[in-house]
Amino acid sequence: EAEKVIVRATRTLFRNSSAKKYLTELKKLLEEAHNKQVANWILSWSLPEVINSCQNDIVCFKSSNTDRLNTYRATAGDLLKLNDQAASILRKVGLAGRAKVLERNGRAVYTHALELAASVPETTTVCNVGTSLP
Repeated sequence: EAEKVIVRATRTLFRNSSAKKYLTELKKLLEEAHNKQVANWILSWSLPEVINSCQNDIVCFKSSNTDRLNTYRATAGDLLKLNDQAASILRKVGLAGRAKVLERNGRAVYTHALELAASVPETTTVCNVGTSLP
């Protein structure tokens, strides 16, 4: 969704004759937004690291999402910065109203991304009592 918000704003800019001098910057911004979005999509579907720890007859598996969640949050922040860059260009070409809408939408998407990240546990531990071997 963060990429879609930026894409919609840049479409407006590509159609605006005053924004012609920003075309290179806009293309770079779109490419970076796409790369960040893909990175977060991959992170959101990757499996957590699993650490086995066994003591006597108890087998425990601990999975950690901490690194992935921190990276996801940082990338969401990067997408928000790209969103703000697009809003800045909108202002420069006289489209302050659209810039304000873009900023509002970008912040809503960023907040939602943080809420989603907060719903994922940092670590999970599952311990099962195994049967003893004779």
